[in-house]
Amino acid sequence: MPQPTLYTERMVLIPLTDEHLEYEVELDSDPEVLRYIEGRARTRAEVAGYHAQRMELGRRVDGLGYWLATEKTGEFVGVMMLPPAERPGEAELGYRLLRKYWRRGLATEGAVALLRHGFATSGRERIIAQTMAVNSGSRRVMEKCGLRYVRTFFPDCPPIPGSGEGEVEYAITRAEWRAAQRLVILVDDLRSFADGRPAEVARTSAEGVALLEAHRGRRIDELWLDHDLGGEDTIWPVVEVLERAAFEGRPIEIDLISVHSANPVGAARIRQALDRCGYRVRAATGLREVGLC
Repeated sequence: MPQPTLYTERMVLIPLTDEHLEYEVELDSDPEVLRYIEGRARTRAEVAGYHAQRMELGRRVDGLGYWLATEKTGEFVGVMMLPPAERPGEAELGYRLLRKYWRRGLATEGAVALLRHGFATSGRERIIAQTMAVNSGSRRVMEKCGLRYVRTFFPDCPPIPGSGEGEVEYAITRAEWRAAQRLVILVDDLRSFADGRPAEVARTSAEGVALLEAHRGRRIDELWLDHDLGGEDTIWPVVEVLERAAFEGRPIEIDLISVHSANPVGAARIRQALDRCGYRVRAATGLREVGLC
């Protein structure tokens, strides 16, 4: 499986290539970015050496490696990391962002996408992350992503400010990750969640049907349906999957279906059809809690 391009609510994660070296030079030229790694900025030659190591690591296990993170506009954000770890079946999570993108939740957003890829697509059994014990910002990202503290250790490295407190390791297993996941599916041709909640997004009815089939047998916490999906496409093929499952006596387990649409008549028909099948349905159009943009 080749290393894929990954998409989050605000970013695109592109597999790292040699063409991206200058972005890495820009990132590592800021001593604050490397405060808890080198304690100083790296020279261009040093960055080139680390880049070569990254490319080699990325070839060891299909699907794992390093990603260039950009905004949807193409602006460079940083580098996201999920190379193979020392133990078979494990990967190591990492993230490094330009300082102007700090404290905006982007490291967490990218890390969540990498965890999903590592467990759901690449089949890792365990993902670890390491940082200096005094690096509270990085530790918060790990904790927000569901990783738990494992140990403190003292590697044999040149001393930098704070290194006397040691390094910490966090980890999460695939079983732990799966147990913690809320599954939210949004079928909408244009909008996304403004509050940044993790969701699997389908832009067409065919993609919506595929998502439901992919998660068959798993409980869905929230299913958001837009009546009109652009052009001649509508949500009805998705609704028909839900109806058929109920008719066959094995309805898809969904906590709540929210229907939002600029077409009130069409939205009402969807709610009525799903309500007859025993699903819990609500009208979401115009509610403050919808949070779609």
